Parts: sequence; structure tokens; C-alpha cells
Amino acid sequence: MTVKEAADRIGISQSLVYALCHESILAHTRHGRPGCRGTIRISEDAVVAYLAASARVAP
Repeated sequence: MTVKEAADRIGISQSLVYALCHESILAHTRHGRPGCRGTIRISEDAVVAYLAASARVAP
């Protein structure tokens, strides 16, 4: 899925998705030519894993 789709699915901003990818907190792949920015793709499994890891238990 795209960054926008992942942001919508998680309920956060696109800029936070980019930050999570940059910090290797959210698993992703980058497609494009070597040396270029390319495009980021995030799997459904990566989103599910992020949501599970970031879930908080209510007191």
C-alpha cells in the first residue's frame, strides 16, 4: 500500500508514516532507481505488526 493508504489505515499523518519508515519503526520497501528517492510501499503485514506493537493496554 502507499504511504497515504497506510496513514489512513493506521490513523496517523503521512508525515508520521515517513518518519516511522525513516526510523525503521515501520517496515517498508522502496521502489525505484538506485540513488533516487523512489516510492515507498508498505505491506498490510507491516501495518498490522506496527499496530500490534503500538497497542496500549488500558488501566
